[in-house]
Amino acid sequence: MTNIASYFPITDPTLIFFVVMLIILFAPIIMGKLRIPHIIGMVLAGVAVGKYGFNILVRDDSFELFGKVGLYYIMFLASLEMDMEGVKRNSRRFGIFGVLTCGLPFLLTYVGCISLLHYSQFASLLLGCIMASNTLIAYPIVGRYGLQKKPSVTLSVGSSMLALLMALVILAAIVESYKGNAGVLFWLMFVGKFVAYCLVLAFIIPRLARWFLRRYSDAVMQFIFVMSMLFMSAAFGEALGLEGIIGAFLSGLILNRFIPHVSPLMNRIEFIGNALFIPYFLIGVGMLINVRVLFDGGDIIMVVLCIAGLGTLGKAIAAYVAAFIFKLPVSSGNMMFGLTSAHAAGAIAMLMIGMRIEVEPGVPLITDDMLNAVVVMILFTCIISSMMTERSAQQITLRDKEMPDDNDQKANTDEKILIPMKYPEYAQRLVNVAMMMRNPKNTTTLVGLNVVYDDEDMRRNQEQGQQLLDRMTKYAAAADMSMQTQVRVAANIANGIRHAFKEFRATDVLIGMHMHPEVSQKFWGAFHQSLFNGLNSQIIMARLNQPLS
Repeated sequence: MTNIASYFPITDPTLIFFVVMLIILFAPIIMGKLRIPHIIGMVLAGVAVGKYGFNILVRDDSFELFGKVGLYYIMFLASLEMDMEGVKRNSRRFGIFGVLTCGLPFLLTYVGCISLLHYSQFASLLLGCIMASNTLIAYPIVGRYGLQKKPSVTLSVGSSMLALLMALVILAAIVESYKGNAGVLFWLMFVGKFVAYCLVLAFIIPRLARWFLRRYSDAVMQFIFVMSMLFMSAAFGEALGLEGIIGAFLSGLILNRFIPHVSPLMNRIEFIGNALFIPYFLIGVGMLINVRVLFDGGDIIMVVLCIAGLGTLGKAIAAYVAAFIFKLPVSSGNMMFGLTSAHAAGAIAMLMIGMRIEVEPGVPLITDDMLNAVVVMILFTCIISSMMTERSAQQITLRDKEMPDDNDQKANTDEKILIPMKYPEYAQRLVNVAMMMRNPKNTTTLVGLNVVYDDEDMRRNQEQGQQLLDRMTKYAAAADMSMQTQVRVAANIANGIRHAFKEFRATDVLIGMHMHPEVSQKFWGAFHQSLFNGLNSQIIMARLNQPLS
């Protein structure tokens, strides 16, 4: 046993990465058997392998790097998947819920720290700021259930950003007040920096996105471009003294209309985040948590109960009061509470700012009890948030099945979109249209069709058609969509499409408008007229001169 113990903690980067991959692989499997949200499994695994657990891994620089990237990724994904039309319609609701979910926890925590724990005014204000903000740590659960556009989710995401912004403003004021600098000039500078930052991002990113996405369709290049915009915004924000997560959130909001929600690019962004960066971040948070302090006696349990209890109570009151005001069902209130009740790296970042403030030389404003209590509070709130979000997601899913919307009357029917394709430069755009027009609640299947004439070039055209369909199948698979394919030989193109439509039992035809005057001088092209004369179904003809996004 002594010999085995000498190998721990693991310091080799390769072995550290290997152990983290094992945790990311097995934590969801084990947590699924126990009916516990996967996110809690990642945090608890971090507790177990960290120096306060079994001391298996050293929390090296990779956890700092991936942890920061993971936090940015959560904020970026949340804003990228927001329903912007819903945001515009509900801007008043965002303001109300943002003020409630920031103000109530702040006041309750501040009063509790002053009256129950007898902390100083500045320490109580700092802890109030920590509990006023929150991290969308349970957001991946929402994505798994496909509820990103629900009003309760949209409200929670937008209000979380408002609460974080207000908490950071209050924290900046506390720090400057402690230094004696919080005058009119400070506030003018702060507001000026923030407005200028937003305007610069809103000016630069859309222009770069339009220029790049129109010219380059390579999947890897598009992904790298989006990541560059994300980290440019975060780095620029930190350089101005703002938090990087604000930049990550703003970049997602700006890029929201350039990245279709059903597209290979969006699929890759979600996949990389959910597979690597976000789990790494959650494990890193767990490694910071020292559960042993709960058993060391002293005032730590009282401090944890006061901070976590009052802060979480404030978040709960804010969520259910907002749900009552907006006339939302209880399950939506549960979702709002679940998403807005977790605290993670943002709380630790604020705590580190407080630790740099000294009451007197060598005596920090934040004591060890406060530090340990906040870290343990992170564990408790992550568990509460994940379990509440999972439960409310199940409730909302069941509720929607029992009471379908007027817009979802066709949710029980399957779509099958037939896409005749011939030209390689146009086929990808047609597949994009099909992916974007599908109903996400349906099991939509795409049928790729290439019809070739029965002539002396038939074999060569069949081979080229099959290569084209294989490329489009891979492209559709990148967005988690299945595609059936067929290369068909026919004496008449329109008849070939009609027969394929009936054989595959398709519901729609999506076909490109011809752009080759040397082939046909007719507006409709050589065979479109006979196609829609012979089919009593929806036929969509598209002429796409630039990428849809």
